This record gives sequence, C-alpha cells and structure tokens, in this order.
Amino acid sequence: MDIGPQGFPFLINGDSCLDKDGDGYGVGGFCLGADCNDNDTTIHAMVNYYRDADGDGYGNADNASEVCSLTPPAGFVVNSTDVDDNDPFYTDISPTCAVKIIPRIIGWLVGDRERSRLLLVIGARGTEFGDNPAIRWESDAITVQNMRVFFKRFMFMSAKFDGEPLDKQYYRVLIGDCEGKIKWAR
Repeated sequence: MDIGPQGFPFLINGDSCLDKDGDGYGVGGFCLGADCNDNDTTIHAMVNYYRDADGDGYGNADNASEVCSLTPPAGFVVNSTDVDDNDPFYTDISPTCAVKIIPRIIGWLVGDRERSRLLLVIGARGTEFGDNPAIRWESDAITVQNMRVFFKRFMFMSAKFDGEPLDKQYYRVLIGDCEGKIKWAR
C-alpha cells in the first residue's frame, strides 16, 4: 500500500542530537551525553585536576578544579593521592612507623669517603622490611648500592651521594612505610 507524501500538520515524536563536531556528544536525547566543548572532538566531559602545591606530581584531593580540557591548568595534576601537599617528600605514602639509621663509625667505604656510607637501619619493634624493601630518599642524589635485610627488621646498606653532599645535612628516608633520617656529615 502506498501512503504517499504526508501533508501538514503532522507530529514527530522523539528527540535529536545537536552535535557540531560530530563526536556523538551534544544536546538532545539521541546524544551519547553532554558535550562541554562541541568544537573539539577530543574532549566532551569535564575533567577533575588537583592542586600540586609542592610540585611533586601528586595532587591534593581536597583542592580540585573541574576543567573542559585534557591539559591541566598550571599547578594542577591528574593524580589526587598526595598525603601532604606542602612537602614533596611525602607523595602517596604516609609513614606509619619510624626507623633508626646509624652510620657505621668504623665502616667508611674505601674510596670517596665524603660521598659513600655504610648504614645500619633498625626498624621499630614489630616492623618488617620484608626481603626487598622499597627505599626512597628525600634527596634524589642518594642511591643505594647494595643492602641486606636480617630478620626482616634490620638492614645493612651502602649508600652513595651522587652529587656534592651538604655538610651535616639531614636527609629523610622512607623504607616501606617507615620514615627515618640520617645526617650526612663529612
């Protein structure tokens, strides 16, 4: 049966999608969702960025900015796991225990005495370093050359300062989830 052309008035039920950039996002019921920038196919949803006051690459979850851009504003990052945004040493790790780091008095390494140290690290009672603990120094200039853990709570390690160490300067270290510090004295 041929219905033929319809004349006015007629009724259309439904909705459309107003989408300038053709990414499927725009205004209307047939769209995939709303579009915060209908002139750019790479972005359609607002993105949360987090303030990184200490510049360590980790942001503060309590200080967010919602932006229609894939590029964060200056001073903001995508990550929101900083536990102290005033201190670049603490990023996504919050220490739960303390360690004592003791330079071995008779254990200066042969060679560059000012840049190398043998260290004894003692965990608080109940602390377990495990067999291969992660170590992070406040200064990126210090590297661990070797280490050996005894009874999961004691560790001997040799550390080397790659740059020029500051005399009698304290450096903090995170070993697992424990914090300690050592004075790097010449």
